[in-house]
Amino acid sequence: MTVNMKDDQARVEGIFAAFNESWRVYWDAYVELQNQLYESVKAAREVSWLAAKKTKCLKLIDAIEVIRGKIAITKQGLQTKP
Repeated sequence: MTVNMKDDQARVEGIFAAFNESWRVYWDAYVELQNQLYESVKAAREVSWLAAKKTKCLKLIDAIEVIRGKIAITKQGLQTKP
């Protein structure tokens, strides 16, 4: 092997090592972004579930208030009858 070939080989090895390092940094960043995306989607699902649950609770409370109002009217009507 000549000196020129050794220099070329060392240069190629350096380029390959730099590429490997760049690829590892890219891959680590990609995995981290995927993890953040997963956590965001998980949080969004939880918020949606809580919002739906809250809406159902509010509808139930409204229905109970309507029933209480009707009971009060009925009770009042029964009390006024002789």
